[in-house]
Amino acid sequence: TTEIYTLSLHDALPILDFCRLHAVFEALQTRPGWSECYTIDFEQLAVENNQVYEQLLDALRAKGEYDVAVRLATLLQQPISDIVYSKWVTKLESAESVDGEEPYAVNTFQLYENEITEHSLPPELLVNFYLYAGGRLTKPCARKYQLLKRALTVIKLHHLFPNESFDRDQIEYEMFICYLQMDNGIAATMGVYLS
Repeated sequence: TTEIYTLSLHDALPILDFCRLHAVFEALQTRPGWSECYTIDFEQLAVENNQVYEQLLDALRAKGEYDVAVRLATLLQQPISDIVYSKWVTKLESAESVDGEEPYAVNTFQLYENEITEHSLPPELLVNFYLYAGGRLTKPCARKYQLLKRALTVIKLHHLFPNESFDRDQIEYEMFICYLQMDNGIAATMGVYLS
C-alpha cells in the first residue's frame, strides 16, 4: 500500500503548485476569519487550479476585500488596476457626505497617489477616478474643484495627452466654474490652478 500511496502522491505533485498555494494562504491569512469566508476545493484545485484561484479572487472582490484581492491577483499575475479602481469607488461611495462643502484633507489624495506608485499603475487610472469622483458631485464646490485640479495636476505631472477618456480644456472650464462659485474665504485657501 505504501507504493500505491507514493504513486498517487507522485501523480498529484506535478499538478499542484505548492509554492503558489502557500503564497495564496499567506495572502488570505492577512484577513482574520478568512477560512470561514473563503473555501478552497482541493480536488478541483488539483484539476483546474487557475479557475479555483480566479473564483477566490472574484469572491474577495465581491466582499470588498480589495487589499487581499490585490495581493492574490499579483501572485496570480492578473491585472490589478480594476481591483484598485473598485476599491477607490467603493470607498468614495461609502463616504458620508458626497456634496460636502469643506475641502478634502490633502492626505486624502496622497493615499491614491501612493497606491498608483506602489503598484506601478498607469496614471490615467487616477485621472479617470478623479474625474469620476468630481462628476458625482452635483454642484460646484471646493471638493469638486480639488478633484478636477488634482486630475489636471496628474495630467501635467505625467505628461499625459488628452484622449477619449478626458478633455483637458473641459476639465479646466469646470474647475474654474467651481472656483468662481466658491465662497471667497475657501477660494482664497484653494489657490488658482495654472496650466
